[in-house]
Amino acid sequence: MQLDDLKDAWVAHGTMLERSLAINERLLREVMMRKVRRALAPYVLWRALEVVLGIAALLVVMPVLAAHVAEPRYVVAAGALAMYLAGITALSAYLLVNGLGLDYGGQVMAIQRDVARIRGVEYRVLTWAVLGGVVVWLPAALVLFEALTGVDALARADLAWLVTVGARGS
Repeated sequence: MQLDDLKDAWVAHGTMLERSLAINERLLREVMMRKVRRALAPYVLWRALEVVLGIAALLVVMPVLAAHVAEPRYVVAAGALAMYLAGITALSAYLLVNGLGLDYGGQVMAIQRDVARIRGVEYRVLTWAVLGGVVVWLPAALVLFEALTGVDALARADLAWLVTVGARGS
């Protein structure tokens, strides 16, 4: 073999090695992305469930509110409940969309920034869900009871008792 033949063989092997490394790197990246997506799947499913349940709860509350729109007690209690549900559902939908929209092929810092933003919103959702839930649990129970049975439970409750229980949160 001549020196030029050895150089050509060396270049051919170098090209094959580079192609093999590129294929291995792509396969490794795909495997790692699949693991990340699989790890994120429960998060996305929970956010989707929250959105569906929030919409279902709004569909239960709104007819009761519409049926009693002239009564201030319903406007305050069921209206606050509807606004609470709409806000929590919107924030959950925001989390769902941003969780699905993460760009795994982007820069690591950009992914970390997006995840940090999602965590911040998730913290606010949890805070509002807990704090708001303490206030609206009683109207929610009474409106749900009325939606299921047709009994005007909120109209039969004493307004002073509703305000006291709602203000105390217990």
